[in-house]
Amino acid sequence: MTGCARFGGDIRNGITQEAVEEKLGKPDGFHRRWMANRELREVWVYHDRGPSIKNHLYPDTQVIVFSDGKVVAINPRDPYAPLKTVKP
Repeated sequence: MTGCARFGGDIRNGITQEAVEEKLGKPDGFHRRWMANRELREVWVYHDRGPSIKNHLYPDTQVIVFSDGKVVAINPRDPYAPLKTVKP
């Protein structure tokens, strides 16, 4: 997983929503959904418009997915897909 340095912060799995907001500010938009396993999944969307006109028309987008308040994915194809678990 890579951080999102171009958006002004180093975001990694496991950090809290509060820590993300402290590094990146409030999201430009968000979605919240209860999953079948009673997990609360929240998706925050950030747009980086930058100084160029091109970026105002087609901003770069950063998607951060939280599960029960902690980062579980950055820019996934499907933010509501089942999470991959790592076996010890």
